[in-house]
Amino acid sequence: MNIKYQILVLVVSILFVGGCGKQAATDGNSNGQSLPPVQAEPFHGQDYKSLDGRSVLTLTSKEECDLTQDGTTLPCKYTKQTDALRVIATIMGTPQVLYFRFVDQGLQANDGQILLAPRQYADAMAQIEKKRKELTDSKTETETNATFTLPQHIVVENGSLYLQVQRTLILTDVSLRIHYVGNAKGEGNAVHDDIVLFSQIAKIHDLEEEGFTTYYGYSFTVYNNEFFIECKPPMLDTLLDQLINGKSVIDAKAIHDAVLSAYNAWKIKFPDAVLK
Repeated sequence: MNIKYQILVLVVSILFVGGCGKQAATDGNSNGQSLPPVQAEPFHGQDYKSLDGRSVLTLTSKEECDLTQDGTTLPCKYTKQTDALRVIATIMGTPQVLYFRFVDQGLQANDGQILLAPRQYADAMAQIEKKRKELTDSKTETETNATFTLPQHIVVENGSLYLQVQRTLILTDVSLRIHYVGNAKGEGNAVHDDIVLFSQIAKIHDLEEEGFTTYYGYSFTVYNNEFFIECKPPMLDTLLDQLINGKSVIDAKAIHDAVLSAYNAWKIKFPDAVLK
């Protein structure tokens, strides 16, 4: 019988015997707000928690402990054995024995659940916070590493210039950005950016490498010193064909290598943000 089931049985028995009809405790100002839950005071700091904080075993004295699951607390007796903790919980008048093996992280229940000792729990939470911050930082632009002028996109209609788009590839520390300034006939400049975060990139292909994109739906060969970048989810604007088309072999290679170098540097800095 695992911990969760035993505590569930206890809750049912309490409600059945006489837990109904009791008014929830409120604070001294009688404003209807619930008091914060009272926490057991650990005996010599012996407080063990699951990583999600839902299961807690707190030794409160030399003989007593509190076993908590999802906010429900079960008072228990315990004894320390050579390599385990023997916990006796009385459930519906019947004593039940639970064993927790001492391990490097803290305690391990017979069902395999790990309850972390205070230092290990603090270390684990610090690692979680570090990864959370790392994922956030991996999407936050702080500097521009390189800028490349791309060939203009020109559309001629009936022998006259209809559309002219200036394009610039901007490499930052977390993304590549294609900056567009378009001037259509009879209209002013329209400006927008297509941004591809490095955290969205699955693969950067070589120049003229045959590849696959969900948008086109088939394998194809890339020509004219072009290359494309696979993203998840797929993004149409990551196909750098017309953008690079018109650049010399040397210039196209410089752009490709700069994109790949910036992406690889980002992967080293933020290894947990890389697509697996």
